[in-house]
Amino acid sequence: MIQLQSSAMQDTQLVSNMMYFYSNSARSSNGRQSWILLLPDLITQSRQQTRVAVLATSMLLLAIQSREERIFVESLGYYCQALISIRRQLPLVTDPQNPDFLPLTCVAIVLSFFEALCGTLFNGYYQHVQGAVVLLQIQGPRNCALVPYHSLFYAVRNHAICASLMTGKISPLAGEPWLTIPFSLSKKSSSDLVNDILLAMPRYLSALNADETASETSRMSREDIVQDLMNHLQNLAGIWSQISQHEHPIAESTQPTIPQSVELTQRYTYDNPYHAKVIANYRTAHLLAFSLLSIILPCHDWDVAPFLDDSASILSAAGYLEECDIGCAYFQMVFPLRLVAQHSPCATRRRVAIDMLKRWCGEKPVRGLANSALEAIYRGQCVIPQSPVYRNVYPDMSTEHSKACCERPVPKPFSYTAKGQWIKLDGMDTYITGDTKAQRAVLWVYDIFGFSSQILRGADILAHSSKEPILVIIPDWFRGSTAELSWVPPVTEEQQQKLGTFIQTKASAAIVVPHVRTFAKCVKAVYPRIQRLGIFGFCWGGKLVSLACQGDALFDVAAQTSPARVDPEEAKHVTVPMALLVSGDEDAGLVARYAENIRAETHVEMFPSQIHGWMSARGDLNRLVVWNEYQRGYQVIVQFFDKYL
Repeated sequence: MIQLQSSAMQDTQLVSNMMYFYSNSARSSNGRQSWILLLPDLITQSRQQTRVAVLATSMLLLAIQSREERIFVESLGYYCQALISIRRQLPLVTDPQNPDFLPLTCVAIVLSFFEALCGTLFNGYYQHVQGAVVLLQIQGPRNCALVPYHSLFYAVRNHAICASLMTGKISPLAGEPWLTIPFSLSKKSSSDLVNDILLAMPRYLSALNADETASETSRMSREDIVQDLMNHLQNLAGIWSQISQHEHPIAESTQPTIPQSVELTQRYTYDNPYHAKVIANYRTAHLLAFSLLSIILPCHDWDVAPFLDDSASILSAAGYLEECDIGCAYFQMVFPLRLVAQHSPCATRRRVAIDMLKRWCGEKPVRGLANSALEAIYRGQCVIPQSPVYRNVYPDMSTEHSKACCERPVPKPFSYTAKGQWIKLDGMDTYITGDTKAQRAVLWVYDIFGFSSQILRGADILAHSSKEPILVIIPDWFRGSTAELSWVPPVTEEQQQKLGTFIQTKASAAIVVPHVRTFAKCVKAVYPRIQRLGIFGFCWGGKLVSLACQGDALFDVAAQTSPARVDPEEAKHVTVPMALLVSGDEDAGLVARYAENIRAETHVEMFPSQIHGWMSARGDLNRLVVWNEYQRGYQVIVQFFDKYL
């Protein structure tokens, strides 16, 4: 660790380290000076709150780089001081001539860095960026064309684009005066022109989502949106002719400059970090424009190739910039990676984007923003709807959360008198049905709705219809919690957040799968007569069954119904007989590939007339056609376990 000699030396070293990390990424083709070069003078000439804000972020960066917990704790103390001081001063600053304006704007950006690095507050990054935007608004666009605010305007604008795209909210800097007046004394670069288009995108999304009660200013006709997007694509084509020479395809046999984790058939390298960022932003704007057009005009014969090209280029640029390891590049690449993770037609590229964000969240100085993006991905919070151009083009999209699983409504519960009994097993409330002296048992992993009447009835069917004695065991995997029926489909932000939080915590595979395996061993200890143990999973539970059957022989046979997040590669490690009962909502081809990869006997049964979850909580058993297929499904399961268990 660096040994700091004195208070003045400490300030200088800390700020110099931060300046080096962030200013390298501020280089541009026209040689604009970075605003960050103002910081050394500001911490010596300005008020105390400027110093503590700059030092808080500088110390946090050093703590992440050096992995020194003591420095991290100290940085949090400085950050709290800065927040208290800034909140007191901001309401007093209303005059553009106030000498505190410049340092306060710098402080707002620096504090946004802190939240991007760490993420201590909910939406903290976006709040600080919004604060910087408000300060610029007080200055006005004309002052932002002049020194010293011109360089600050560029910095705030870049972060405003990131915040606007991540939240879907329209930035004040997307207004016409802010697109022209600050550039009146200089010619716009290709990067500036791309950023203009990126700033416009949330406006179109907002207009598409506006209802009839929305104000006239928030509404645009679809014809106007289409015309604007077509104009943007035409302008992007002109920009591409100026910047395309800075992106170079690399052959598979060539040692790539991007990390080996970026496993793509299309790879690119770049002349320098600046051009990598510009091209990544161009690709993001291009992908957004095409996606919005394809949503408005779904019947148009759109080609999927541009979506694939854009996602490959974004991943290559992100990998290139990761190798360069320069600060602001990380900020600007988080949203493009999220866009690829949620909207690329290619499952491999989606996986690579998520893996890169995970790596950045754990190792790189952008943990706060990367974690925010990952949370949005896992909760299914898309800034734009999924484009119909590539919906189901690549079947292995089903390795993500099932669309039907998230969108199919759940019928109202019906009454059923269970035939089994409730006991405590391994500290959990557990439903058991069948013969407790049986030599065979089946462990059930229900869907996210827990002990539904359909689940209990199905357990009783298996327990009392089998040829030989069998015991069915269903523990309370969620320990008293379940997903509420009202969360599905999630139509409000609150419902999305609650469902996402439940899936990431109570229903996390990383938590439940080890518990499944531990519980299975407990079952054999409590019921020593049991010689063979099977496992049966429903929807989410089916995924856990697939994971729990990897490698060893803890289970002798397995079954899934309405399997979720099917991964054919995962099946290569399944070594026990497996039954797969597939509804009309699942991808039959993908399930077939999964079954082919299993290194044991399989049985695949199709139920094309049924919806995802018809054998569990989504089965509306008051409908005769559902009831009949529900019974048929369980008879298939009875016969399968009779044969292999």
